[in-house]
Amino acid sequence: MKDFSAEIYGTMLRKTLTLDLIQLAEMHAIPRGILQRGDIMVTKDQMLGSIIVGFKTYIHGIAGERIEFHDKYPKDWWQAVKRRFFPKWALRRWPVMFTFIDISEQQYKAVCPHIEAAMPLKGYGDKVHLEWLVEQQETP
Repeated sequence: MKDFSAEIYGTMLRKTLTLDLIQLAEMHAIPRGILQRGDIMVTKDQMLGSIIVGFKTYIHGIAGERIEFHDKYPKDWWQAVKRRFFPKWALRRWPVMFTFIDISEQQYKAVCPHIEAAMPLKGYGDKVHLEWLVEQQETP
């Protein structure tokens, strides 16, 4: 389906651009157990004229390493110039202002979002999920 057509004029060259309209769809299946613990957010973006859909929930997982990163850098170019070239007496009078970065993020080495969906089976499903999690916990 041809939906858009435009002619672009350059110095001595004329080009025609034709774009096709491509269908885009997105769907997600969310298990009932996860949906019961989750929150769905729907809001309208006035600037873009679009709808934003968000979903937040909790799932089971095994904690891995924690990533910590702390750093600072001068707030702008003038602060960097002061830091590098000002004498100590001037830095005491006009100290350098910094922007601080503090990142502390927990990483997970194994997650099982559908473990509760398998639990009611009381047989094959729950055993397989639990065995898999135990194997993941034992591996470094």
